[in-house]
Parts: sequence; structure tokens; C-alpha cells
Amino acid sequence: MTPWIPTADPAARPEAVGLWRVPAAQRERTPSPSVRSHPGTLRFLYDGQTVTLHLFSEKDWMYRSPDDLYRLASRWHGDLLQYRPPFGTWTDLARFRDGRFETTRDDPPWHFERVSSRDACETDDLPLLAGRTVHDYSIKPTDPSPK
Repeated sequence: MTPWIPTADPAARPEAVGLWRVPAAQRERTPSPSVRSHPGTLRFLYDGQTVTLHLFSEKDWMYRSPDDLYRLASRWHGDLLQYRPPFGTWTDLARFRDGRFETTRDDPPWHFERVSSRDACETDDLPLLAGRTVHDYSIKPTDPSPK
């Protein structure tokens, strides 16, 4: 377990708790000279019960958090970590295998590294650590967004 990460009590799968990100040097693949690919999720925080990550709004009029970061319900399906988006159904996030996460729909998969300490954080990692409440699933897509 990573003690510098706020951890849920009790934590489901405590060995998977942490701040996870695709290493900077591995965030782009060039399968051909005219094609570049990037992972869909660069980083996320798993606290043992919830997942915090960046999500894009589908439409301009839809409810969204001020920073597009959400702390969401999560669950395990075998070694697969899933989250429930604000207005969707359970979604695969990553598979936990051999002590680390990897994407599930990419060939080859993108691998996440566990961030070892707050000092090892990149600037874009830090907002994931900010205290935030779990998303209120009673909010509707047409509700006004907070400022």
C-alpha cells in the first residue's frame, strides 16, 4: 500500500491502491509514419473504493465538474477495475496484472506505473490528489454545472 495516498477503509484490493500513470516516455506510439496513438487514460487515482480520473463531457450543455475530474464508484470484475461514469454504465478502466495496471482494449496494452511519492508527481498528477467528494449519481446531465 502507498501510505502517502489517502486510502479508503476498508480498501478493496489494497495492493492496487495508488496514483497510476503511463510513463511520459511511453505516451505516444507511431505505428506508421502518418499515425500516432495515445492512451485514452493517462493517469488515475485508486483509493481502494473509488477512482479519480479526467473525463471529457460529451456535449457542451451537459453537467460537468469545474476541472473535468471526477471521483467515481469503482468495482472489481476479477482482475479488471471498472468505474461508473456520471451518466453511464460500468466501464472498464484497467486490468491489474503482475503488480501494475494495463489497458484492456489496446494491442499491445499501455502500462501504468505507480507514482512512488508526492515528490515524484508530475504537475498534472496533483489535481487527482485534491480532496473531492464522490460524484453524486442523482445529478442529471441537464443539471447546471458548478462554477
